[in-house]
Amino acid sequence: MSLIVDSFFAEVLNNDTDVTAQVENRIYNPDLDVTESEADNVPLPYIIIDQQETKNDLGTKDEPGESDTDSDTVSILVVCNNRDELADLTQLIRRKIRN
Repeated sequence: MSLIVDSFFAEVLNNDTDVTAQVENRIYNPDLDVTESEADNVPLPYIIIDQQETKNDLGTKDEPGESDTDSDTVSILVVCNNRDELADLTQLIRRKIRN
């Protein structure tokens, strides 16, 4: 599962009507290739989901079952028009992911 955890979060948020009512389809992966002009003109709000690293206690994946000790770090960046919108959307995302 460690290789797709960012995709899991993206799927959860993309399939939630409360989230998409606010950000529409603007849930991105940081590996998305965009021009500088496109990057400067993304409508707000939007979300970027980034899986940053996968670690396990053993440092390898040579033996069966080692992936059971994986630890993943995922960042979710939320960009909004103002502080109130940011607080509301962040709380909504947190609730959706925890469920």
